[in-house]
Amino acid sequence: MELREIKRIVEETTNIDLLEKKQKRDNVYARALYCKIAKEKTDSTLKEIGELINKDHSTVLYAITKIFEEIEFCEPRLASIYKSIIGNDYFKSMEEKYIDMLEENEQLKLELAKLQQFRNKFKLPFKNIKS
Repeated sequence: MELREIKRIVEETTNIDLLEKKQKRDNVYARALYCKIAKEKTDSTLKEIGELINKDHSTVLYAITKIFEEIEFCEPRLASIYKSIIGNDYFKSMEEKYIDMLEENEQLKLELAKLQQFRNKFKLPFKNIKS
């Protein structure tokens, strides 16, 4: 996952432009959200994370350690946005997505087999179920 992609996701989710220089709480929290996710999901340095939003490394570190802690305690809406972004498929590799799809496919095959057994047991006329 690239920093630009994380920035885009956070901006779309919070409806806040991370490059705005406003010091309003919503803007500060959105930038902290970006910094926290970027640090957790990339190998980027604090300097690289900050460069994308025109902040220096110390601001990024403060956002991750202090401001994000405040978000967790005082802003449940933003904390849930963070959890939904982190838990989302955005951060899964293609291989992980493929494995998930294979597992889902196996589950669907099992469900189909059960439905076919049920149909055969009761001789129900389901014409659209195919093997």
